[in-house]
Amino acid sequence: IIFALLFSGNIILGNIALRFIPVSFMQTVKSSVPFFVTLFSYLLFRVRYTQQTILSLFPVVLGVVMASMNELSFDLRGFAAVVTACFVQALQVVYASRLLSDSVNVSSSSGGASASNGKPTHDEEAHDHGHGEDKKETKVSTEKLDVFNTVILVAPPAIIFLTP
Repeated sequence: IIFALLFSGNIILGNIALRFIPVSFMQTVKSSVPFFVTLFSYLLFRVRYTQQTILSLFPVVLGVVMASMNELSFDLRGFAAVVTACFVQALQVVYASRLLSDSVNVSSSSGGASASNGKPTHDEEAHDHGHGEDKKETKVSTEKLDVFNTVILVAPPAIIFLTP
């Protein structure tokens, strides 16, 4: 349901934006989505990116700012709608990447051995702090959500939310 709401919200906000701004400007602003994905991934899940990745986002953001300042048909309502659509799309990407990830961290009271190879994972070692604690994080494989199942899960709620 969350994914469907984000998907629908992105489409609705994009259509609202198109009412006030040209498609070219909307697409220019939407190119900032990778910046917001990086930001939300860090804020929500503490995902760390390399310095190269972070530095590569600056030209994109600078280009969006420059295009926004010089847009002849700039409309604040359309700009607000497309920026909000960028937020929603970035949250959708972050949420989908969480759903599609191959493994999750779960607490385990086992002896600290990873489910995959018997050795402690980096997360287990980081939570141990040398005190020999019993509770440690262990990586456990989960079934991957494939594209077909994603479509099956998203399509019905999206149709309901997008029906006028």
